[in-house]
Amino acid sequence: MSKLEVQRPGDIGNAFKAAVQDVLDFNNSFDWPEVHTFVYREIDGIKIEADVWVRETSSNEKSESQPAKQPTVLYIHRGGWMAGGRTDFPKPILHEFLTRGFVYVSIDYRLIPEVDFITGQLDDVRVIETWLRDRLQSSLVDRGVNVTVDTDAIVVAGGSAGAHLASFHGWCSHKKAQSSGFGNER
Repeated sequence: MSKLEVQRPGDIGNAFKAAVQDVLDFNNSFDWPEVHTFVYREIDGIKIEADVWVRETSSNEKSESQPAKQPTVLYIHRGGWMAGGRTDFPKPILHEFLTRGFVYVSIDYRLIPEVDFITGQLDDVRVIETWLRDRLQSSLVDRGVNVTVDTDAIVVAGGSAGAHLASFHGWCSHKKAQSSGFGNER
């Protein structure tokens, strides 16, 4: 049996400082691409925004991790449905997906109590799905971003409340999502 060591308050403070430094070192170790902010929805005078990151490669750069058509990751933030925003996401996840050639999108959604869950938040998630499929590519091109988005390949993730919103919606408006993997393929 190992002996439990009691840490002195100064040791805990040093451990915390070291952990914070690790995060800062990580954030400074990657050449983060420019973030592109778009309004994906405007309702009742409220502009709801999405941040989009793309790791562009030149046409001369050959990369196995950079597909010809880039899939998209949509991240829906945590916050108990009442707090948070599109900048609340784990940076290592952004780094990993960008490195693998994904377009990374993180969104705001309207919060409780200003709206309710069903007619407010889920509706915002439905709208971002349509925006990703119909407008993401052209919005990036309008900003001069050299990328081809695979609008049929969208991965949805989230933290806590955001994960709930992602899973509750089901992402089933696309025929492939409705039929694949459930024994009803035709």
